[in-house]
Amino acid sequence: MYISAPNQSNSVSINNASKFVDKFVGNGLIWNGNKWETLATGINTDFPNATNVAAWEVEFLKQKEIQTGNPTYLFKYAVNATALCGNPNTDWNIATGELYTDMIVELNQAIAYLETQNITINFKGIISYQGESDALNSSCANNWGSNYEKIISGIRSIIGNVKVAVCRINQIAPCRTDFPFDTVVRTEQANWVTSDGNAILINTDIFNRLDAPDCVHLTVKGEYELGYFLSQNI
Repeated sequence: MYISAPNQSNSVSINNASKFVDKFVGNGLIWNGNKWETLATGINTDFPNATNVAAWEVEFLKQKEIQTGNPTYLFKYAVNATALCGNPNTDWNIATGELYTDMIVELNQAIAYLETQNITINFKGIISYQGESDALNSSCANNWGSNYEKIISGIRSIIGNVKVAVCRINQIAPCRTDFPFDTVVRTEQANWVTSDGNAILINTDIFNRLDAPDCVHLTVKGEYELGYFLSQNI
């Protein structure tokens, strides 16, 4: 079982699920807020807030089943435009935000659901793709690492000291200049991975990305590329 949190738009995906030509075929399972279901592209791919979208989980679960011969469980919690800091809107900050608390409640429910079915859970890792919203503000950017540490520590207190895959935010500038602290967040992410000792940094610059005026989000091809890369490295 993999946990994917905290996440924002690149894990929700801005891409219409109909663009995923290869619909998911397999037995990988995803949490839908009430129960575990076989992943259905664009139907239950993005809990808690999205419909008719799909992201890297499509290729990730496909490849994991090929590797192991068994279905993989993925708990993914992704919300667009959310930061780790004390954003006045929705945010992941443990002290000020509601997303962390809501996610932990859901995670415990997802685990309890499997336990009632007498399914042995083998926790394998944590995957997160978050940070663009923190790149909008100097304080948020400079505190990304400390805020992230609190969230990951909370998740690990439930599932154990599993490996973490940090998907580094894209180098947005000079394509766009309205994320002025993207380099700061990228540095914070690299430093956190180094200090943690049980984490890997995923260089998302190598994956296909939308051109200007977007410059932030992966294309459908990029989402497939990320899913495959994650499946081979965590």
